[in-house]
Amino acid sequence: MGTERNVPRPTWAEIDLSATAHNIRLLQKRVGPHVRVMAVVKAEAYGHGAIRVARSALKAGAAWLGVAALNEAISLRQAGITAPILIFGWTPGWLARQAIEHDVTCAVFDLDTAGAFNRAAQEAGRRARLHVKVNTGMNRLGLMPEAAAGAIVQMRAMDGVVVEGIFTHFARNDEPDRAYTDVQIGRFKRVLSDLEALGIAIPIRHAANSPGVLRYPEIHFDMVRPGILLHGLDPSHEVLAPSDFRPAMTLKTRVAQVQALPPGSPVSYGGTYITQGWERIAVLPIGYADGFRRKPQHWGEVLVRGRRAPIVGRVCMDQCMIDVTRLPDVRQGDEVVLIGAQGQDRIRAEDAAGRLGTNNYETVSMVMGRVPRVYLAEE
Repeated sequence: MGTERNVPRPTWAEIDLSATAHNIRLLQKRVGPHVRVMAVVKAEAYGHGAIRVARSALKAGAAWLGVAALNEAISLRQAGITAPILIFGWTPGWLARQAIEHDVTCAVFDLDTAGAFNRAAQEAGRRARLHVKVNTGMNRLGLMPEAAAGAIVQMRAMDGVVVEGIFTHFARNDEPDRAYTDVQIGRFKRVLSDLEALGIAIPIRHAANSPGVLRYPEIHFDMVRPGILLHGLDPSHEVLAPSDFRPAMTLKTRVAQVQALPPGSPVSYGGTYITQGWERIAVLPIGYADGFRRKPQHWGEVLVRGRRAPIVGRVCMDQCMIDVTRLPDVRQGDEVVLIGAQGQDRIRAEDAAGRLGTNNYETVSMVMGRVPRVYLAEE
């Protein structure tokens, strides 16, 4: 057995923290010493494990951490992480006191929420640090550009609030055509100009996600927010991770049983697959409750003994089956790779995503928490 010997099930994800640290250093080199790197560790660091990835990223030079919600931030704080944390999503006023007590910075995009943070901060005898989100064209969260400067003036007048940052998010900067992104950049820069005309300098301006880091140096500003690039994965089909970035996750399981089935044998629920001749079918202890999707498409194939084997029949909640007829040496206990390299072959997260009809973000993020993570290097 290998690195998983102390893991309580024969399905696991190996996370190479040395790859995370390596990727952070490459990102910092790309943006230069005067631009901070925020490691985006929301959604359990895209399935890689938020606490361990956060520690590794910070040790490698990241200055901030980004999450989606307060509970994610609190988990990091409870793990002893003291670095600045920004919540990107909506933190309602009734959670303001908790955010302030845990020393978490929050995004705001309306005066009512800013006012709630102001009141909660004054009650706590502290000041709330806020980053104002501007909607430049994503049309999700954010103040409209024409209203942003005026709203910021009012927020800055609140005694319990520090407007520490201003940011936006791009909808299409991972596409070859940069026309829409240029529109968004123009809108954001106009807001910054409006503030400058009012004599307002906000300390931290940020806009660049992973594709923005790679393709748009003009939006690096004071800080960048890489997410998928932390893990060495491609931001999109059109924007690829540079070749010196290293994937951090390998998803593995082991063969539970191999059965020789005669012609005409139905396999798994519904009998949707029927053997055409004598076939050797191997059972793997991984299923859709682990994030190994069942429908509308499954992962297609896996690696065993360095070769590809197709998934057959319906994926079950906890198990699935593969055809190893062409691999007569496969035995119980053999290692199987679902994401990563084995022998001379590799299944990338991007390959699995193509089979599933989704992107690599979802593919790694949906590896469920019941799949143990094995960390190959200490932070």
